[in-house]
Amino acid sequence: MCFGAPPQVTHQPRVPAFPVSTSCAASALEPATDAGNDTAPALMLGRWERCSATPVLPPVDFEGLEFYANGLFSTLQRMPDGGHEPTPDAGRGSYNAYTPFQIGLTWEGIGTVFFHPKFSPGRDTMETWYQNPADLKMARLPPDPNASTALPPSKLQEGRCPLFGVWDTTVTSDNSRSTILFGNDGQFIGSPVTANACLAPTFWGVFWIETDTLTLANGEGFAPCDRSFETTWTLSFSADCQTMSASSRFDNCTGGRPFLTNQMTLRRR
Repeated sequence: MCFGAPPQVTHQPRVPAFPVSTSCAASALEPATDAGNDTAPALMLGRWERCSATPVLPPVDFEGLEFYANGLFSTLQRMPDGGHEPTPDAGRGSYNAYTPFQIGLTWEGIGTVFFHPKFSPGRDTMETWYQNPADLKMARLPPDPNASTALPPSKLQEGRCPLFGVWDTTVTSDNSRSTILFGNDGQFIGSPVTANACLAPTFWGVFWIETDTLTLANGEGFAPCDRSFETTWTLSFSADCQTMSASSRFDNCTGGRPFLTNQMTLRRR
């Protein structure tokens, strides 16, 4: 058994050199570059606190954001002790780099917004450009020493039966079959059932699950439905948790997603 799709970001969160107040006052911001750890997704990785009083990108209230290494993010709330923790049952989703300079932020249940982030020379301040300059300005926070690369574990483990493991589709609406591996880090990989997904995955992305709803995001290998084309399924399990039925609930790509069809039955290996 193997897990781990090609990672979207291979860098570690930076440690801020300045306090939040100094970073929020920074000016002369500049775009990221296209080199190594200076690209937008590499610089975004980690925790950020909102500087402005009112967020306008997007219509979700939050005090901070945390960008995880596997392409997921969640909103943060400020705690009484001054620290930050993921906001329960609030904004979350996935992010994707379309170029080293352009980011697509896909909010669960809202949609995708695109922006070109700018950074201070020390890279401790980030400003997004959505509809107007300085729509959202944020200051870098120290990395969470306990942070994983995925969403909080509760968003990966909800539901009556565990999803982690290897599943083969046995029935699909178009008679195609595939193998899907769901990892405990919030990533999935897959391939046609006749191929070896571990050696050469055909498709991959990130996922989270809430009660009976599975969301897949940041998909690659699903052309024309890659990246920001998020999709969700309603799941039901057999009594022994070895068989899973998946019924398409929402897909914001109408071009025809390969490998994963509207109705599927999967069997755990």
